[in-house]
Amino acid sequence: LFRQKGNGKVLSQSSDVVTFDFGDSGRRLAIANREGQLSVWNVADREKLWSSSISSCTTMSFSLCGKFIAAVNNEGVIHFWNLSSDPQSTPLQTFSAGSKVNALAFSGDKGLALSTPEKVVLLAAPSLQEVAVLPQTGDVRELSFSPDGAFLVAAGLHVDPRSSIMVEDGDPSAGAVFWSVSDSFRRLGSMVFRQVLRVTTFRPDGKFLALAGDNKLITLLDVLNDFDHDGDLPCGQPVRALAWSPNLRCLASGGEDRMVTVWDLASKHVLFQMDPTKDWIFKLAWSATGLLAFSHLGAQGVRLAPLEEVQDKKEITLERPNTEEDLAEKEETPQFVFLVKVASTPGGPVEPKKVLEEEGFNVDIARDRVDLDPLALDLSCKNPGLQVAAQDPTYVTGHHLISCSFTPHETLMIAGEDIFEFEVENRTKNREIHLRDVAKALAVSPCGGYVAVANAFLVTVHRLMSKGQEAVLNQKVTSNVVCLAFSAHQFLAVGTMEKKVLVFHLEDKKEPEILSVQVNSLCFSPAGNVLAIPGSDGSGQVSLWQVAREGCEFAGRVNTRDVAHVACFTEAGKVLAVGCEDSRVVLLAVEHGFKCWSELRCNFPVHYLTVSGSFLAAGGDRDICVFNISSSQIALQLPRQQERIQGISLSTSGSLLACCFRGHVTLLPLESATEVVCASMKVPDDKDRFKS
Repeated sequence: LFRQKGNGKVLSQSSDVVTFDFGDSGRRLAIANREGQLSVWNVADREKLWSSSISSCTTMSFSLCGKFIAAVNNEGVIHFWNLSSDPQSTPLQTFSAGSKVNALAFSGDKGLALSTPEKVVLLAAPSLQEVAVLPQTGDVRELSFSPDGAFLVAAGLHVDPRSSIMVEDGDPSAGAVFWSVSDSFRRLGSMVFRQVLRVTTFRPDGKFLALAGDNKLITLLDVLNDFDHDGDLPCGQPVRALAWSPNLRCLASGGEDRMVTVWDLASKHVLFQMDPTKDWIFKLAWSATGLLAFSHLGAQGVRLAPLEEVQDKKEITLERPNTEEDLAEKEETPQFVFLVKVASTPGGPVEPKKVLEEEGFNVDIARDRVDLDPLALDLSCKNPGLQVAAQDPTYVTGHHLISCSFTPHETLMIAGEDIFEFEVENRTKNREIHLRDVAKALAVSPCGGYVAVANAFLVTVHRLMSKGQEAVLNQKVTSNVVCLAFSAHQFLAVGTMEKKVLVFHLEDKKEPEILSVQVNSLCFSPAGNVLAIPGSDGSGQVSLWQVAREGCEFAGRVNTRDVAHVACFTEAGKVLAVGCEDSRVVLLAVEHGFKCWSELRCNFPVHYLTVSGSFLAAGGDRDICVFNISSSQIALQLPRQQERIQGISLSTSGSLLACCFRGHVTLLPLESATEVVCASMKVPDDKDRFKS
């Protein structure tokens, strides 16, 4: 295993870094920036060994042996250098691809692959003579060769699922195609994903392949077993970069969460995370000498983080300090070390509660269904539809926004670089809570008196008062926080990437109850006694727990047939809605053993749910629709958005729909309609932002 050793150094550039690669067993690092400047550095003493420049640079590749370097300009012309025989700044060869080049990849020192929107071309090195053209049906964005050059993986958009290895149901909008280079470039098959793949990389021994992208999962494939699925690593945000450790045990990932995460693949748990960067991490590289290189969007340099190898996870786990020396050592420990919370009780650490297969009820929605009148579920609605009211939407701008939530008082809590409460009626900020780091999750208590926010490894709860607020809980956790939820009885549930849910009571000083369960999101019933936890293991299970002062007890599970992303209860607490990856919203009858009452159909994977009265709003990455639960029909359909949705929230009265994007929140006024309508929602221009 590994841990970080020091803060590392930065190799500075004159403009934004486009890409970089290690070569020569990690002793050299090649860097390309947006202005077309290329450089090769001696990593040990950070000395520049070689430099050259072209008109512009969109991507670059450095051979593993450190012998060749290839770069592409905006016109699709490849420039090729041989650093061993002719280390001059002028390129040895050039090759015109005829269109934009999205990706480059070396196969040892004998071949070079490039991708355009129409095809994948294989060239011989160093002559750049065309060897083969692999026809593509999609726009390839990423190329990766196995270490021995036997396999080539091309990932991108609109992949044809024919001859596939494993195909999921749904629109083949993204995926990866596998080629056997050693077998006359025979196409082995493809894998289809619902969301875009951003990165693929083989393990240094070629036995495993890791793929990741916008689906917030790192997928592991067993290469030697016909690319069989070997498991997934759940991530809090879309992944843009991956890198294997030289000892094959660990995998580093980075992306839109702005942090480098190092995974222990033996346990498939997070080993440690580095401090957040200023923007998305787009590239990672791990050298054989133990240096982890990474860079983020807008960075004019590459950071080299030294890592040291340790024998066992226990060596980087901190025990309770018993002496002044131990306490001082703990205080000096860097933030990235994986901290383990130790209970103050004589019994030692709190053991997480695990679920046994034979415990609780087990509902399968394909088998366990119930037919009920909507009135029995306290659902009734005179008008079947909704429409956007005539008045203009309100735009609330912010930075790095991650979520928004209405309070019972019809004010809107918005989280990003800070938290602020927006008074909708007066269009003013009621309060602002400054954070040390960008928020990762937000929750507002049902009474509106508390707000909880998580960033990095810290969860803070603020009591909201008429004048200001005060922090009533600061709790460190052992892994990155995925989600938060409040109950009506002042319980706070914290879900982490470590497959644990911590349940606190704000008035008790006891250690939190720890539930060992996969978690995608959390929600409490209106009564506050039931906690629903959609899992992240791909099984589609929602686990249900009874929560009380005396402790938490497992009640049962519901199998929804596909990945369950989110859940929420209706205001009466008689229906539990579960949003799934296969574009369904499953409605469960709570008082009838959580049997399936109905299913709502969307045309997008459901990641967000919010309810007001009989209306349920469902959101995906760029789509939103509102259902009338009583009739199981769509009441309002919004067109596909240009920007990625970060969260949605319906006001208590149902008169406002808040849609959170990365740079602003749109507040849509709603009113009843006698029929279903399709409403428009635009991205605010500069005039709208200024007016807001």
